[in-house]
This record gives sequence, structure tokens and C-alpha cells, in this order.
Amino acid sequence: MLSALTRRASNLAVHTTDLRTVLRIFFAVSWVLWVTGARADLQAGVVALERDDYATALRVLRPLAEQGNPEAQFELGYMYAEGLGVPQDDGEAVEWYHKAAEQGLASAQNSLGQMYADARGVWRNDGEAVKWFRKAAGQGYTAAYYNLVSINENAVGLWGVSKNVSEAARWYRKAAEEGYTEAQFKLGKRYTTGAERMRWYRKAAEQGHLQAQWELGLVYERRDAAEAVKW
Repeated sequence: MLSALTRRASNLAVHTTDLRTVLRIFFAVSWVLWVTGARADLQAGVVALERDDYATALRVLRPLAEQGNPEAQFELGYMYAEGLGVPQDDGEAVEWYHKAAEQGLASAQNSLGQMYADARGVWRNDGEAVKWFRKAAGQGYTAAYYNLVSINENAVGLWGVSKNVSEAARWYRKAAEEGYTEAQFKLGKRYTTGAERMRWYRKAAEQGHLQAQWELGLVYERRDAAEAVKW
């Protein structure tokens, strides 16, 4: 009798273990399918937005944003910021940017910083702008480097940040090294003569920066006529 009960208990334990394994596999597969479907929907929404099909973009992106997808939240914020398929609403844009930024999306962090810097949908707050620009820059988001340049170079101390030329220079170089053409050009302008000036002008010019090409041509005008004509 005891042996039979032991066997039944053993069989029950095996069945319970099998059921748990099946449930784990079921939930894992369901999760993968949900994530894959959400990613496909997000891509469809972004493509629709790029094609100016705002009705489709809104229909696809809003549910994803409401479910907490940070990329969809950012895109929806952009639509409100620019008035694309929805009434232009800076306050609504800030709300969606903030949701995505809090989840660590660099593009949203940069855009939220820009809203604070430009007093769009919020009171101007350069300190808050710098906070979000730094978060984006910490993830290698190049546009945030240049925004940190601008805010440190132009701050007048009225909105939480004072002018800081050395900090601006640091971010100029960082942005230039990451390939941001405007930063490369302006970094070149900081050098009045020498190889560094030419190096940064050339980097910007090679990426199609028209003013850098013009300045490079002027520099070469006295040295190499063929090179000057090229630029």
C-alpha cells in the first residue's frame, strides 16, 4: 500500500513538473510573438509617418504608446510637436517625450531637453534641458552633444545655467569627433590658422557642409589653385 502511494506521489510530481515546463514554454513563446508583433507594428507606424500617411501612423502608434512602447511614445510626441495628423500641442508632445525619456530612449531625452531649452510646452529651464541633454549624450546621441554646446555657449544665467565656454568647447570636440558636421565646421573656425583648422574644415567639407567647402576653398586659394577650384 505504501509503495503504491509513493508511486502515485512520484507520478503526480512528474506531471506537475511537466505542466510547469509546458506553461513556461507557452508564456515564453507568447511573449516572443507579442514582442515581434509590436515591433512589426512600430515599424509600420514609422514607415507611415515617413510617407506622410499620418492617419495610419496615428492609428498604429497611439496604442503602442499607450502600452508603454518608448519608441512609439517618442514618435507620437514628435507628431504633436510638429502638428502632423494631430492638432499641434507642445504640452502633449512634452508628455509623450517625457514618458519615453524616462524609459531611457536617447532621442526622446534629447527632444525633451530641447523643449525645456525652447520653452515649448513647459517653462524655460536650462538646468532641466542640460539634464536631459546629458542623459542622451551619455548614450552617444550626437545631436545632444551639439545642444550642450549651444546651451553652454549662449546661456545668460537666467534659467539655471551660466555661460561656460570651456564646457562648450569640450562638447564641440566631442560632437566633431562623432562626425557632426556643423560641430566640425565650427571647431575649425575656432582655430585661426594651422593644421587643426584645415583638418576640421576638411572633415565637414567631405560630408557636404557647404560653408566648410567654401572656407576650405578660400584657404587653398593662395596655396593650390586646383584644390581651391575643387572645393
